[in-house]
Amino acid sequence: MVLGPHTMQHLQCLNLCAGSLEAYQQVLLRLSADFMQLQRPAIIGISGAQGTGKSTLAQLLVTELTDRGLCCAAVW
Repeated sequence: MVLGPHTMQHLQCLNLCAGSLEAYQQVLLRLSADFMQLQRPAIIGISGAQGTGKSTLAQLLVTELTDRGLCCAAVW
């Protein structure tokens, strides 16, 4: 499985170092695969210190899941 073009476009705009880019890609692929297998609605929470990328991850996950045909939203 690969990330969708919109997700990749958003990732490239972030100008991340190679290690951070790889980390985001791995997390997004794993979460996307898990959500695609669910047969029911799900709610996830993302926690972490200020400035660690929680909102960025949430936004990227919404983009990826929407591209895969799932209805989703992020709430801050």
